[in-house]
Amino acid sequence: MIQPKLSIIDGTKAYSTLRHTVTVAGILDRSYWYYAFLTLFAFSGFFLSIYAIVVSQSLVAAGVFSVLFAFFVVQVGGLVHDSGHRAIFKSARNNDILGFIGSFLISTAYTNWKKRHNLHHAETNQENDPDINVPFLCFTTERFSTKRGFERLISTHQTYMYFPLLLLIPIAERYDAMLYFIKRISRRKYILEMIIFMVGAFAWFFLPFFIFDFPKALVVVLIYNAISGFYLGNIFAPNHKGMIELKKSFPISYLEHQIITTRNIKPSPLTDF
Repeated sequence: MIQPKLSIIDGTKAYSTLRHTVTVAGILDRSYWYYAFLTLFAFSGFFLSIYAIVVSQSLVAAGVFSVLFAFFVVQVGGLVHDSGHRAIFKSARNNDILGFIGSFLISTAYTNWKKRHNLHHAETNQENDPDINVPFLCFTTERFSTKRGFERLISTHQTYMYFPLLLLIPIAERYDAMLYFIKRISRRKYILEMIIFMVGAFAWFFLPFFIFDFPKALVVVLIYNAISGFYLGNIFAPNHKGMIELKKSFPISYLEHQIITTRNIKPSPLTDF
């Protein structure tokens, strides 16, 4: 059993010192020019790839542009992520505006995602972390022992099923968002976001069948959903999957908790991008 190297008090002091050092060094300073470029790049690519899909005359071309569209979908998703972290603007309101716009375009529920993601960072690789409580996949033998039936069968072969399951992330994400809104359907403050989400979901899964012939619509919908799920999964999975999982009551400081549950990845400029 792993033992903490620091007491909670010492870990808190070390984190405070580290944060001060990082802040003074300017590492947390906002880069408005960087985000201006990234936003222009992601949104331009998003809409241009849609245009290319619409005007494409062959299934091959539609498929290729659908792959390109999937790339820009995840790039927009990255902006939604950074908005949720308050990393783009100083104003929480402006971050949320960009987050809601991006979420509408890629058909996700911004408030639901932000709540889940904040919980993930607060309780990384702990029992309440939503990023490890996923169907069909197990990252510890203890979790595997709780699986039954078909879910256990898939988990038994997860080495081979992992990448195919990534293709289903877009469906799982929309299903989770739908459940989120169903639970809050009587609360007025969620109505507008729910309507926006439903419009986005319709555009993602059904609209192509109204404007394209069936083969083209099927190719487009299958490809951009599958590729965006595969791409997204390969971004977030390496960060924590396979690292140690902790019990909720485990006495450990926030600093040490984040270090031992997070994997170091040696990047290249392409990997970072």
